[in-house]
Amino acid sequence: MRLIFVRHGDTEMDVNEYVQPVANPLSATGILQAKEVANRLTDYNVDLILSSPLPRTKNTANIINETLHKELIFNDLLAEVKWPTELEGKKLDDPKVIE
Repeated sequence: MRLIFVRHGDTEMDVNEYVQPVANPLSATGILQAKEVANRLTDYNVDLILSSPLPRTKNTANIINETLHKELIFNDLLAEVKWPTELEGKKLDDPKVIE
């Protein structure tokens, strides 16, 4: 069995190094990244796509699956650990975030 891990596409907040809210969407660049990954994955024998159900990750998986047409499963166990909501929107180098 071979596992291929793909990170979700970029978001504006991610690129600018902010703590992102859970529902932060993919940027235009992130959508293009997901399409590029989908094209690269056509060279592999992908049987199944497993994804976090978080919106930007789910969107990335759906974009990839528009090309691959595989079974797509969303699983809460794949979701990232959530930052405290009071840190959302703060820069990653903010002293409160570092603390």
